[in-house]
Amino acid sequence: MKHDFGANWRLSIGALDQLVTRDISTQVNALSNNAGSYTSSLAIGFAPQFRVFSNLGSMNGRFTTGRVRHDLAFGSTGYVFRTYSDFTNPSSGSVLLGNATIANPVVFALPPAGLPRHDRIFTSSVIHQQGFNVTDTAAFDQHWSVQMAASQDWIWTDNYNNAGIRTGGYSTDGVSPFASVLYKPAPNKTVESATAAASSRATWRRRPS
Repeated sequence: MKHDFGANWRLSIGALDQLVTRDISTQVNALSNNAGSYTSSLAIGFAPQFRVFSNLGSMNGRFTTGRVRHDLAFGSTGYVFRTYSDFTNPSSGSVLLGNATIANPVVFALPPAGLPRHDRIFTSSVIHQQGFNVTDTAAFDQHWSVQMAASQDWIWTDNYNNAGIRTGGYSTDGVSPFASVLYKPAPNKTVESATAAASSRATWRRRPS
């Protein structure tokens, strides 16, 4: 969505919700000896579903303070990424296809139980990320201007078992400042001197033993 507040200010916001469901029935071959014998099974343990909700927003505008013109911009973006897992993985016997050798491969039929189903799933992990930033470009005249910016970002994860109990996670955040001086000797030329830095702190969060 976009909205103009007069001639100098504009707001833009957006969101997206994506759901991905997958059914992986890949054949996996495990060598059992040096003669080339192998056992074939259907792959298990893959996450059958993901869900991602993302957001985006910005607001920018222009104003003056005395003889200084400011171009100001605010922004934010982030997402929530959810991973789902089966409550119980199929047993190894229910996905067994058979035995063969590299010299004499076999095209196996599906196991008697058929393809694994994903009727019962749970949220096994959630990743959160969100960032905010602000930028101000102050123009003193047609030649000289200064740009100041800063961003703050957070990211954290949470892991869960099939009982809905949180088993661990991770958290970190950081601030990134930026500053530059710009000089335009001509309309199509700019000389810039800039400096930037970043700082972060991280915290491991495990389930107490």
